[in-house]
Amino acid sequence: MNEFRKNVVVGAVVLTALMALGTMIILFGEAPQALTSVYRVSMYFPTAGTIQNADPVYVNGVQVGQVEYTAAMSDIRKGVQIVTAIQTRYRIPIDAVPFIKEQGVGFGKSSIRIDVDERNSSTMLPTDGSASLQGQVGGGAAEFIPKQTLKAIEDAGAALADLAKGLRPVADDLHALLKPTTTQEADSTTQPDRPLANLSTAVQRLDQTLKGLNQIVADPNNQKNIRVTLENFRTVSKDTAALAKELREVTNKTDQRLERVSRGLIENTYKLSHLLDSPKQASDKLSTSEGSAGRFLTDPELYDALTFSAKRLGLAINDLHELLQQWREKGLKVQGGLLGR
Repeated sequence: MNEFRKNVVVGAVVLTALMALGTMIILFGEAPQALTSVYRVSMYFPTAGTIQNADPVYVNGVQVGQVEYTAAMSDIRKGVQIVTAIQTRYRIPIDAVPFIKEQGVGFGKSSIRIDVDERNSSTMLPTDGSASLQGQVGGGAAEFIPKQTLKAIEDAGAALADLAKGLRPVADDLHALLKPTTTQEADSTTQPDRPLANLSTAVQRLDQTLKGLNQIVADPNNQKNIRVTLENFRTVSKDTAALAKELREVTNKTDQRLERVSRGLIENTYKLSHLLDSPKQASDKLSTSEGSAGRFLTDPELYDALTFSAKRLGLAINDLHELLQQWREKGLKVQGGLLGR
């Protein structure tokens, strides 16, 4: 084989190899970006993880672009910038949230994943290269916990932090309330920054009071005095009960006597009424010119009897008046004392 034929064979082999390499590049999605119209989107993450250049970018599971390069922010505390090339035919909402999907235990290839649905904005990112998105690092628990649940957990954590911040003054006050403090320190008037009385001092004062009461009660003389006092109370109670019983009996007897006196007064009044009716009857008979009435009027014995009865009645009324006056002034004398004064 001459030199020319050798060069032709070598050239054909090289050309075939290049064609095979190009076919493989196209089949595996590594075709040069110059062959596809793209626009650039800068994505910002706390960390780049295992993302490398040419790693894929997926939207709802469809590869729409790839990573061009990664760069640290001027302030590394703010994270990293990942510049991606997105095919122009795919538009991404401005409120989309990209995730870095890290592969577990080192298998597979890292990627950036974007999930969008109808809840996302209808306004799309610009295609002039100024588009940017704030991303999050996925993988681990974030792969299995829904975004709503993660958001709820974050909100709960923030609420707990606010609660802890609000409870801090309460904890300080509780610490001051329970801080061990002696009564001497709380009662000191010379220290400008003396501690205030709190639960500790209150317990100490209660303990001192109980000790004092215990000493008073434990004293033999005081115990004797207490027993005597209780015995006196018992005696007084018995005497009071007996006195009340006697008072009830006296009251009952007095009520009975007053009832008899009242009944007697009523009867005497009734008799007096009948007696006073007699002159009226006599007068009536005189008006009828009956002879017997005239004889009674002229009979001296009847006149003397009436006069004597009137005197006796006047004396009885005076005695009754004096008796009633005596009852009002001195009370009614009964067995065991006086009633009414």
